[in-house]
Amino acid sequence: MLFNSSIFLILFLPVTVLGFFAVGRYSQRASVILLAVASFFFYGWWSPIHVPLLLASALFNYFSGSWLVSNERHTNPNARR
Repeated sequence: MLFNSSIFLILFLPVTVLGFFAVGRYSQRASVILLAVASFFFYGWWSPIHVPLLLASALFNYFSGSWLVSNERHTNPNARR
């Protein structure tokens, strides 16, 4: 699926945007999860074999960033976020 394809413009984009705002009224975290799932679906539409690699990369980056933030707070108690 390409950004300029009709299936993206007519189906995927409106459903994702409407879903984001509908779910976002109740929970910000759920709307972020919806966007993440939609992103993985979008990339998986083109090449499903690469989705596990993308997921592993996203998880690695998230946990590395979390570790860096927690490590910074422990080494410098006066550090601001």
